[in-house]
Amino acid sequence: MSPPAPKFRDRSHNTIAVLDLATDTVTGAIALPVPNTPMGIAIAPDGATAWVTANNQLDVSQNKIRFLKSDGAPVVQTRTLAATSRTTIAVNTVSGLEATTFSTVVTSTGGAPLVVERTMRWDASGYGAHSEKATAGAASTWYFAEGAHGLFSTFLLLANPANVKNTAQNTWLREGEPALERSYSLEPGSRYTVEAGADPELAGRAFGARVTFTEPGMAERRCISAPLRSGQGDMLLRVRRRRQRAGFSPRGRPARSSPRSC
Repeated sequence: MSPPAPKFRDRSHNTIAVLDLATDTVTGAIALPVPNTPMGIAIAPDGATAWVTANNQLDVSQNKIRFLKSDGAPVVQTRTLAATSRTTIAVNTVSGLEATTFSTVVTSTGGAPLVVERTMRWDASGYGAHSEKATAGAASTWYFAEGAHGLFSTFLLLANPANVKNTAQNTWLREGEPALERSYSLEPGSRYTVEAGADPELAGRAFGARVTFTEPGMAERRCISAPLRSGQGDMLLRVRRRRQRAGFSPRGRPARSSPRSC
């Protein structure tokens, strides 16, 4: 009987089938580490050893980038990343994103793992910049423990990556008061910004939030410091004002009128 021999049946998979040459039947399989796929094979004259050439599909990464705008108008880009490289996308140069709010979905169409991060700045000087790591994907429920309106303005940023309408059911967990229920409708492939302080039942309060989507979605919370107002003359604010009159912000930098993120 002829000895078993390896053979490729499908180069799109990372396995090698072992066949009995006498019967041409599969007798086993050899798995290659993901994401390698077999490309070539050589067998020793005695048939005891086989060498397989594998193709590492992570040499390059093919990526699809979807920007989800408030009006649901699609803005899509494709990018190819070389191995062990990074790419910076300045979204103000992307057509269709001029002076608009958006969320972003980055998909590795070839299956290569990616690290994605977003950085925002208040102006060209970089004052008030903050960064966020991307989530692994959409989810049905999101929780946020911190939020307030008064010294801060709190916003919930909701994104619907699905191709159908979505509803976000928000449970606002108010400090010392009953929970408050609100729902927000999202068009397919869109995002929606909720300004908590615009709701009279949340203004001047501290709260957390639970967001539940009818279809998996994405949620983010952003707090921005509000301008100082008269009547809030506690010790902290008096110190801040003294520092600002001296030409310094509360963090020791030259004072600016731009808000700060929390």
